[in-house]
Amino acid sequence: MHDKRPYRERSWADKFGDAFRGLKEGVRGQSSFFVHLFAAAAVIVAASVLRVDLTQWCLLLLCIGTVFSAEMFNSALE
Repeated sequence: MHDKRPYRERSWADKFGDAFRGLKEGVRGQSSFFVHLFAAAAVIVAASVLRVDLTQWCLLLLCIGTVFSAEMFNSALE
């Protein structure tokens, strides 16, 4: 039996477009998200100035991504 999907397959460009649109809505709609965005930019600048190594960069980016994900999840629940 064939699995006939009632929806069309979406391109990667469509998927990324939706993701960036959600990110834009998060920045515009939530003041705390903007604060986290500013803090993340400050952390990235500080890490560049302090010349952190690759492992530390990975950990910093993982933490920043986790905070953004939690903020977006919180916004979705609100």
